Amino acid sequence: MAPYSAQTGLIKALLDDAKVSGAEAATVHKFQGNERRTMFVDLTDSTGCHLGRFMTGVDRGDEGSRLLNVAISRAKHHVILLANFEFLRSHAPGDGKVVQILDLFEEHGSKIDVDTILPPGNDDWVDGLHKIIPPNIELAGDQWGAFNEAGFYTAFARDLETARESIVILSPYLTNRGVARWVNHMRAALERGVQVRIVTKPGEEFGGASEAEVKETIDSLRVLRIAVDLRGKMHEKVAIIDQRVAWHGSLNILSHSYTSESMLRLVGETVCRQLMDLITLPHRRRDKTEDAVRIREPALRDMWCRNGSLRRSLWPLL
Repeated sequence: MAPYSAQTGLIKALLDDAKVSGAEAATVHKFQGNERRTMFVDLTDSTGCHLGRFMTGVDRGDEGSRLLNVAISRAKHHVILLANFEFLRSHAPGDGKVVQILDLFEEHGSKIDVDTILPPGNDDWVDGLHKIIPPNIELAGDQWGAFNEAGFYTAFARDLETARESIVILSPYLTNRGVARWVNHMRAALERGVQVRIVTKPGEEFGGASEAEVKETIDSLRVLRIAVDLRGKMHEKVAIIDQRVAWHGSLNILSHSYTSESMLRLVGETVCRQLMDLITLPHRRRDKTEDAVRIREPALRDMWCRNGSLRRSLWPLL
């Protein structure tokens, strides 16, 4: 059971694909009046999401509180709660019903580490969205091309899924929602041994977003073992994958929402090396405080050895 029909649709697709029988997935509304021996309750809301009404109810009469009560009370014998406990505790009302439920489960329940039973590998659940969102583009590995924002998402996801060595993303801005769009792909890449690095601006240069939100997003990435570098006054929108595929254009990969954008997909070690050399050149103009360059410039530049291979020892968590 989950609050959102999109989530239950994904769960249904994964159950069908795994040929699981005797299980069903539905929203809370559809389960009202029904009971099951064992219930899995997926609260869904996590990093990158705005809390839904389920998670914001405080009074017993609030719609979110009532629906949450229905979800938890449908089990006859066992109820298993799936949730990002840390995220909900930091974003839901402190006196809300969802926090009370988290307290109840932590006090009386047994903790199960999801990663031990469902590691995010390349062929696991991270690919589940393809079951309910058919690909709208066929992309050969050596294909060059120009993409608008609609075509970019599918094509870039394919490149992330096939990465085997390294992923470097330069995105001047990042948001919780923008990062959440790609974080499962990056987690799956890490599980395959891929090195992942993100370069973005310092929080005080973001403008619209608060420094607290930027710090929270960066911290959540670093917890996942994703290296995040800060570079002042940067504005490049670039991704380089396996030193062979490069994306370059106007779209902020980790913050894009609704604007019209374009991205070029370039293939080849030579073009990737030239692009990396270009974006890691020291800034020629500095501000009066000589602090315009916030990233340790050699960190990106030295990722390339003379033969073009990635120097793995230069991927520390900063």
